[in-house]
Amino acid sequence: MGPANQPSLPRVADHLLRRPRLEKRLSEWAPITVVRGLHGYGKTTGVAAWLESQRSEEVTAAWVTARPMTDGLQSFEDCLSQSLRNAGLVTDRAPRHLALTGLDELSAALFMESPDRKFVLVVDNFHHVRDERVLAELIGLVERNRHFHLYVCCRGHHPIESLAAGMMQVNVIEAKELLLGVDEIVELAQAMGTLLDRSGAERLHKAVGGWISLIRMALTGAEDVGVGPVGIEEYLRTKVLSDIGDEALMAQLMRFSLAEPVSWQLFRDLCDDSEPSRLLDAMEATGLMERVNGAEEVLFTIPAPVRAVLRDQYTSSAPEGAQEFHRRLGEWFTVHSDGEHIPFAFHHAAMGRDWELMDRLWSEHPDDDHEECRPLARDARRPARRRARNSSLHAGLPRHPADRSRRYRRRRS
Repeated sequence: MGPANQPSLPRVADHLLRRPRLEKRLSEWAPITVVRGLHGYGKTTGVAAWLESQRSEEVTAAWVTARPMTDGLQSFEDCLSQSLRNAGLVTDRAPRHLALTGLDELSAALFMESPDRKFVLVVDNFHHVRDERVLAELIGLVERNRHFHLYVCCRGHHPIESLAAGMMQVNVIEAKELLLGVDEIVELAQAMGTLLDRSGAERLHKAVGGWISLIRMALTGAEDVGVGPVGIEEYLRTKVLSDIGDEALMAQLMRFSLAEPVSWQLFRDLCDDSEPSRLLDAMEATGLMERVNGAEEVLFTIPAPVRAVLRDQYTSSAPEGAQEFHRRLGEWFTVHSDGEHIPFAFHHAAMGRDWELMDRLWSEHPDDDHEECRPLARDARRPARRRARNSSLHAGLPRHPADRSRRYRRRRS
């Protein structure tokens, strides 16, 4: 099994879990297939395992791992040229005066290949490939060669999706399609020789979602198959968040980690950017901001384990900024929720210690049942009340929300 030639495929994980749904999606053979997901979602492993399973008489393949465009590293076309040679698809060096590029060599390899065989080019870490000329030439090669199938793995939304739209089918495998379900977690534990019942798998899934690398870490490192928070947090900081070199983009991700979920209207109103669409595209491209199609509007969310790390980092490094953004979120939900998301308004008012807004919410919604908001308000407010008592300002503090609620209940009775 595997392609007729011998492409240099990446090493896959031990105890490989079969992913029939992913294999089916990859086998749709669209002209361009985009596989999205953060570091550790299983993009590379899934595509490599699928490629290994292809019949040798039907597929020719090459695998390229793109690199960041920094000084001292090979360009994408240099990497492509080397991969084509490693796969035995380019043998002779062209005369120096011709100066063929990697894309020229790919075009020649496609011409030499039988049109009855599928020619697969996989580009891993495709988020590093942003040059419009390169993207246009790749799309052109796909368009001119019906037997050419381009598979790319990247962290999030990529420009090639919109550039190729309308010209050909672009098959997008979203990050959520790579996540493991509870049954798959049980199956993976069995393959790894770890005892795990369904209830344990459900707890693990609730803690880290279906993120396969985090699940492997938990299954490998914990005696009771719990989640090792220190190791997972370190992994997210060093392997996932460290890939984002844009400090302004990271600051926005930290701010919006306080809100869950995020609607387009909320993002537009609170991002403080003159081009919110451009900013949102950039945040999606990191893979840390995912689209969720709701019943009435498109929502955006950050995967739970990442959101927790971002939120903790923000609240510890910039506590005043975090409180201020909580206050802005509280005001926004108060104005725009039409009563539907008032619990969000209560939550952010409490976390932002906006007691004026909290009192206003309790007074405007005295008949609503917000029992879940009271412990949060009490716990968030206690340090402020203690500081006020110590500074002889206690008498001037607004009434506690729970006290105000009891007053309204007595009034109604």
